[in-house]
Amino acid sequence: MVSAAAPAAAASPAARWQRLFVSDVENVLGRGVHVDKASVKPGMIGRQFRQMQVLLRAHAGYLKGTMLYTGRAVDCAGSRALAHRWRIVRPDGTVLLDWGVARPSVSRVQWGGR
Repeated sequence: MVSAAAPAAAASPAARWQRLFVSDVENVLGRGVHVDKASVKPGMIGRQFRQMQVLLRAHAGYLKGTMLYTGRAVDCAGSRALAHRWRIVRPDGTVLLDWGVARPSVSRVQWGGR
């Protein structure tokens, strides 16, 4: 996992990635999920931040180690979320997709716990 996350840090030197789940949860999910603590700020519908997921195994045609970056905003109290930016990067650093949405739609979130 550390080797897969290293290119992400190199691609964004100002990022301060915080791991969200323990290894057991990541193994069940098949991905490591990290939030860039340096990107957390108020905006859109609540808190806006950049999230990175590192695939721990191949999934949906993407290789193990592929990184999926998402610009997200979440309103925990109102159970709402939206994504406004995506970037998919191969383990070798090649950018596969990079796109943004000018008017992202808000979706409802159902929290399963804390």
